Amino acid sequence: MTRMNFIKHSAANAAYEAARAGIIPGATEADCKKKATDLLKAVGANSEVIVTYESTTQAVKVTVTIPIDKNSWAIGRFTHGMNLVQSCKLSREIL
Repeated sequence: MTRMNFIKHSAANAAYEAARAGIIPGATEADCKKKATDLLKAVGANSEVIVTYESTTQAVKVTVTIPIDKNSWAIGRFTHGMNLVQSCKLSREIL
Protein backbone atom coordinates (compact mmCIF):
# COMPACT_ATOMS: atom_id res chain seq x y z
CA MET A 1 0.00 0.00 0.00
CA THR A 2 2.92 2.31 0.63
CA ARG A 3 4.04 1.83 -2.99
CA MET A 4 0.57 2.81 -4.23
CA ASN A 5 0.58 5.93 -2.06
CA PHE A 6 4.02 6.82 -3.43
CA ILE A 7 2.85 6.28 -7.04
CA LYS A 8 -0.32 8.34 -6.39
CA HIS A 9 1.66 11.31 -5.09
CA SER A 10 4.22 10.95 -7.88
CA ALA A 11 1.42 10.99 -10.48
CA ALA A 12 -0.13 14.10 -8.89
CA ASN A 13 3.26 15.83 -8.89
CA ALA A 14 3.94 14.82 -12.51
CA ALA A 15 0.54 16.19 -13.60
CA TYR A 16 1.21 19.46 -11.76
CA GLU A 17 4.75 19.90 -13.10
CA ALA A 18 3.65 19.04 -16.66
CA ALA A 19 0.77 21.53 -16.50
CA ARG A 20 3.17 24.09 -15.07
CA ALA A 21 5.50 23.52 -18.03
CA GLY A 22 2.53 23.89 -20.38
CA ILE A 23 1.34 27.30 -19.20
CA ILE A 24 4.55 28.97 -20.28
CA PRO A 25 4.10 30.88 -23.57
CA GLY A 26 5.36 28.79 -26.48
CA ALA A 27 5.12 25.46 -24.63
CA THR A 28 3.86 22.47 -26.59
CA GLU A 29 2.00 19.26 -25.82
CA ALA A 30 5.27 17.38 -26.31
CA ASP A 31 6.92 19.53 -23.61
CA CYS A 32 4.18 18.64 -21.13
CA LYS A 33 4.23 14.93 -21.90
CA LYS A 34 8.03 14.77 -21.69
CA LYS A 35 8.03 16.53 -18.31
CA ALA A 36 5.48 14.12 -16.85
CA THR A 37 7.13 11.04 -18.35
CA ASP A 38 10.59 12.04 -17.14
CA LEU A 39 9.34 12.58 -13.58
CA LEU A 40 7.53 9.24 -13.53
CA LYS A 41 10.51 7.36 -14.97
CA ALA A 42 12.65 8.83 -12.18
CA VAL A 43 10.45 7.14 -9.56
CA GLY A 44 10.24 3.85 -11.43
CA ALA A 45 6.66 4.07 -12.67
CA ASN A 46 5.83 1.53 -15.36
CA SER A 47 6.29 2.57 -18.97
CA GLU A 48 2.57 2.07 -19.69
CA VAL A 49 1.82 5.46 -18.15
CA ILE A 50 -0.62 7.55 -20.21
CA VAL A 51 -0.32 11.34 -20.22
CA THR A 52 -3.23 13.30 -21.68
CA TYR A 53 -3.02 16.97 -22.53
CA GLU A 54 -5.87 19.45 -23.00
CA SER A 55 -5.22 23.05 -23.89
CA THR A 56 -7.33 26.14 -24.35
CA THR A 57 -6.28 29.74 -24.71
CA GLN A 58 -6.75 30.21 -20.97
CA ALA A 59 -5.72 26.89 -19.35
CA VAL A 60 -3.76 23.67 -19.63
CA LYS A 61 -4.95 20.40 -18.13
CA VAL A 62 -2.71 17.35 -17.81
CA THR A 63 -4.01 13.96 -16.73
CA VAL A 64 -1.69 11.11 -15.76
CA THR A 65 -3.06 7.55 -15.85
CA ILE A 66 -1.02 4.71 -14.34
CA PRO A 67 -2.05 1.02 -14.40
CA ILE A 68 -2.05 -0.11 -10.77
CA ASP A 69 -1.41 -3.80 -11.42
CA LYS A 70 1.75 -2.98 -13.41
CA ASN A 71 3.14 -0.72 -10.68
CA SER A 72 2.44 -2.60 -7.48
CA TRP A 73 4.69 -5.13 -5.83
CA ALA A 74 2.13 -7.29 -4.09
CA ILE A 75 -1.46 -6.32 -4.86
CA GLY A 76 -1.36 -6.69 -8.64
CA ARG A 77 -3.70 -9.65 -8.76
CA PHE A 78 -6.35 -7.69 -6.84
CA THR A 79 -6.07 -4.57 -8.97
CA HIS A 80 -6.08 -6.04 -12.50
CA GLY A 81 -7.43 -3.50 -14.97
CA MET A 82 -7.57 -0.65 -12.42
CA ASN A 83 -5.92 2.69 -13.06
CA LEU A 84 -4.68 5.47 -10.83
CA VAL A 85 -5.64 8.85 -12.35
CA GLN A 86 -4.37 12.28 -11.28
CA SER A 87 -5.09 15.60 -13.05
CA CYS A 88 -3.99 19.19 -12.78
CA LYS A 89 -5.44 22.24 -14.52
CA LEU A 90 -3.59 25.56 -14.44
CA SER A 91 -4.33 28.95 -16.00
CA ARG A 92 -2.02 30.08 -18.79
CA GLU A 93 0.30 33.02 -18.50
CA ILE A 94 -1.12 35.70 -20.76
CA LEU A 95 1.17 38.37 -22.16
